[in-house]
Amino acid sequence: MRWIPFLTNVPQRLLNLILPLRCAYCGRLRDFQAEQQKPYTLGGHHFHPEWGLCEECTDLFWPPGEDFCPKCGAFMNGRDVTERRCKRCEGRNFWFDHVLPMGHYQGDLRTAVLMMKKRSAESLAQTLARMFCETQWFPLRSLDVHVVLPVPMHPFYLWVRGVNDARVIAGEISKFLQVPVNERLVRCSRLTLAQRAVRMSERAENVRGMFSAYDSEPDRTRWLGKRALIVDDVMTTGSTVNEVARILKSEFGFSRVFVAVLARARGKVQLHVEGVTEIDVDPHEKKPFNRTYTVYRRGKEPNFKEKKVRKFNDPASRRRKLKKPKKQK
Repeated sequence: MRWIPFLTNVPQRLLNLILPLRCAYCGRLRDFQAEQQKPYTLGGHHFHPEWGLCEECTDLFWPPGEDFCPKCGAFMNGRDVTERRCKRCEGRNFWFDHVLPMGHYQGDLRTAVLMMKKRSAESLAQTLARMFCETQWFPLRSLDVHVVLPVPMHPFYLWVRGVNDARVIAGEISKFLQVPVNERLVRCSRLTLAQRAVRMSERAENVRGMFSAYDSEPDRTRWLGKRALIVDDVMTTGSTVNEVARILKSEFGFSRVFVAVLARARGKVQLHVEGVTEIDVDPHEKKPFNRTYTVYRRGKEPNFKEKKVRKFNDPASRRRKLKKPKKQK
C-alpha cells in the first residue's frame, strides 16, 4: 500500500514535470510533494503550498505585527502614540477614515513591490494579497465594506507596465471579502508625473485634479451612505488615496472610505525648530536618527540652491581644508 500516496495529485505532478514549480520571489525550484507535508514554516507561520512562495520567502514577508496609526497607517513606537492619531497626522485632515497596512516599505517587501510593477510578477502580487488577507482577516471583516476599488492608473502607464498591481491585489481581497470590485467609479483623467519622481512636499499638488468620476453624472442614490475600500500597493504620504477618497465622498456620497496597502513607507519627517525650515530624512537609511543632518536655510540665503547645503552641528564640516603644497619642478 506504499504506492497509494504517489497516486494522489497526479495532475499537479504531471504539470510540474512540464513546468517546474518555482518561487515567485527568489526563483528557487520547489518540491511539491515535500511541501504538502509542511503545515508550518521554520519561523512558526502557516505555510500554504498552493501559494507562489517557498518556505523561506514566506517567513520573509510575514507581517511583523507592530502597532500602527489607525488614521494614516504609519507604524508607531511608544513615543508616537497619542489617543487616536500619531504625531505625523495629528494636525492633518484626510478624506479617508482608516488605513490598514501589511508591513514596512523596506527590505524584501520593498523589492517585491517594485517587482510587482511588471507583468511577470503577477503571481507574486496574488500571493502577497492572500497573505495580507490571512494576517489581517479580522480588521478586513470588521470594515464591512460594500465595494472594493483599486487606485486607477492612466492608460499610458498601463500600456507601459502591462499590468496594474493594485487591480490584482483588489481582486484577491474581493474574493476574500466576497465583495465586488468596481472600477467604473473613479478614473485617472490626467497624465502626470509618477509620485516617486516628485518631492514629497509637492505630491499633493501633483495629484490634484488627476482623478475624476467615471461618469459625468455619478449615481449618488446607489452609493449614498455606503462604505468603500481603496486598494494600493504602497503608501508614502497618502496624497494619491486621499484624492481618490475625496472623489468618492464628494461625488458619490460614500459615508466612510478605508484604505488597504501592502507596504507603508515612513515618508517625510518634519521637525520645526527656530531658524530651520525642514529636515529631510531618507526613509531607507539604516543609520539611527541623530543630530547630524542636512539643513536648508531658505530665509537667510536669497539665492538658495539645493546643492549649496551645509552640515548642522557637525564639527567635521567646520574644519578648513588645507591646501596641498605644489610640487617643485
